[in-house]
Amino acid sequence: VNSDNAIDVAHATRCPLPLQSCLMEDCIAKGKSVQEGGAHFNFTGPQGFGIANMSDALWAIRQLVFEEKKLTMAEYKEAIDNNFGYEMHERKAKELTRDIAVAMVKDGNKLDEEDIRRIIKMRLSPINISVHATDPALRVEMLKNPRAAETLRYIPMLVEGGIRVNAQLVLCPGVNDGEALKKSLSDLAAYWPGLGSIALVPVGLTGHRAGLYPLRPYTREEAREVLAIARAFQEEMLERHGSRVAFPADEFFLLAGCPIPRAEYYEEFDQLEDGVGLWALLRQEFLDALEQEESRPMKRRVSIATGTAAAPLLSQLAALAQEKFPGLTVAVHPIPNRLFGGAVNVAGLLCGRDMAAGLAGKELGEELLIPSVTLRHETDRFLDDTTVPWLRERTGVPVRPVDNDGGQLLDAIRGIP
Repeated sequence: VNSDNAIDVAHATRCPLPLQSCLMEDCIAKGKSVQEGGAHFNFTGPQGFGIANMSDALWAIRQLVFEEKKLTMAEYKEAIDNNFGYEMHERKAKELTRDIAVAMVKDGNKLDEEDIRRIIKMRLSPINISVHATDPALRVEMLKNPRAAETLRYIPMLVEGGIRVNAQLVLCPGVNDGEALKKSLSDLAAYWPGLGSIALVPVGLTGHRAGLYPLRPYTREEAREVLAIARAFQEEMLERHGSRVAFPADEFFLLAGCPIPRAEYYEEFDQLEDGVGLWALLRQEFLDALEQEESRPMKRRVSIATGTAAAPLLSQLAALAQEKFPGLTVAVHPIPNRLFGGAVNVAGLLCGRDMAAGLAGKELGEELLIPSVTLRHETDRFLDDTTVPWLRERTGVPVRPVDNDGGQLLDAIRGIP
């Protein structure tokens, strides 16, 4: 009961649910939300968050501490206390992180037919599946898991059960691109329309790869080859089904030095979480919002911190805003990722210390805008455990997280709350 009441109070004061309340009897008549006691019957209850992450973590503890005995509980606790790196020996931190990741991946590949039947029965649709390759031997080799090929047989089961599937192919140069990519696309196309979309994503590599498989980033020519394969497949699918089906991630266009397509190219934007169409959607939203505004002078100077990949694109939007509002100055600062290093250039993996270092000594104006995706879910904390107030203190200016929404970005640039 106490838990129930605490949830209701929290929702009523910090996160009211007006749409839900409008659909509940008595709420409109009383002028109160469900959480404020507007509904005739109280049907709310405890809500669980992070259950999947907790399960993964408990599995990793059982595997590494109690079964494989690779480390003690005290060592595991030390790793957590130090955020798997800070104040720990570098090699030890990397080994722990790799072992935990491997343990969690192994658990994630233990789906069986009973799990698939439950997914179908509960109508959990759509389902996103990391396929990477439809060649069974290649998939086993890539995932270093002898059971990895079994996952492929679950796709037709899900599709036949009425579950919409979105597939992801993380491509590695010389491994699962080229002819292997053509085969994967052809095999997956057979499941259309149950298979809704395929995301083609380049492998992301950090600077911490000592002792690992010798992967490397895509060259410009290799990225263009992937785009050419995708284009040929899209043309065939458009002719047969009226949909492109497969969509390269924004990063492939950037790597290839090719312009990112307009919003209509991405159809339903099925795989935004994989970086597919993010920029096109942001640009379209920004242009739509900008078109609705009247041009007028504006005395304001603001800065935007972002990853090196998005910086040139945001600079284009900043230039349009400055043209629309004379006197407005928007400085876009590309921030190198020193924490992860390597070819990691996306905004979502930036941390507070890297931003503070990248902005040191720069004139930031009245406000610093940062991507909200740099923060952990529902917190003001970055991946390196620094916080928004900490960054504000280091930069000396107010810091404002902004969602990946073109309208919100324009409002933030103009200083509108």
